Amino acid sequence: MSQLCIKQGWLEKQGSVNLSNWHRRYFMIINQTLYRFNSVPSGKAQPPKGEVSLKGCKVYNRTNVRPNCIAIEDYTGREHLLVASSLQEMNDWIYAIKKASGAPTTPNPAPSHAKYTTEQTCDLTASPLKITLAGNICWSLRHFKR
Repeated sequence: MSQLCIKQGWLEKQGSVNLSNWHRRYFMIINQTLYRFNSVPSGKAQPPKGEVSLKGCKVYNRTNVRPNCIAIEDYTGREHLLVASSLQEMNDWIYAIKKASGAPTTPNPAPSHAKYTTEQTCDLTASPLKITLAGNICWSLRHFKR
């Protein structure tokens, strides 16, 4: 069984307690879920620090909050704010999130980083399920599966 890593990279995330704080985090979109890490996952098992289901979510830019700001409204109505490093990166992330959510997308003509926008296969072969991504990034679903 394999899973699809649609996009990965660094974004800033709005703090959950103090909304004026922003933290740089590493994000990965795998199938219909956005996973958040404090750092780039290494070869050892590292569960994500958070996740957002992208199934049926709404995504749009919120550049009125901060430049290059992305808003994801999940199925509960909660809005998650993320900031990309550039306008092109913001557009790449919005496209990838829409693709993962199942929403209609328009072609994104100029991806900024081909290695992040190129789909990568994630092999799920171990029991309990273990995700292995390009670069030996692994973690066990047992640690964070609900």
